[in-house]
Amino acid sequence: MEMKIEELENATIGEDKPGIEAAPVKVVDYVIEDVQKDGKNIGKKLTLHVEHPKVNDRKIEISSVKYLKNKEINSSGMWVKADDDGHLAYQTALAYMLRFFKLDTISDVKGKEMPTEVDDKGYLTIKAY
Repeated sequence: MEMKIEELENATIGEDKPGIEAAPVKVVDYVIEDVQKDGKNIGKKLTLHVEHPKVNDRKIEISSVKYLKNKEINSSGMWVKADDDGHLAYQTALAYMLRFFKLDTISDVKGKEMPTEVDDKGYLTIKAY
């Protein structure tokens, strides 16, 4: 919501709205979008559109994943990067997620049920470990 400075000066503190709890979600669609920062394209990112068992009024979007790499849990956006041969880059978070769920391509995520967890910022992320 865009507010004028005068409105912001007199705004009170809002309610603490509960976040969406972690639960298995079903991927119903996805989109690969260009991400811009300071007017520059910084890469392409995969966003999953999912159905959540406790949210019936809308689809949830998830664009991050937690995955296991070198015995450590990492968290990252699902950046879509290709190697020189035109394959998805092997060491990306997206590739780790696809391998974890035994999927070959991004399009294979449609219809897949995936576990989630809440990240440090309170957002749902795919749990791929």
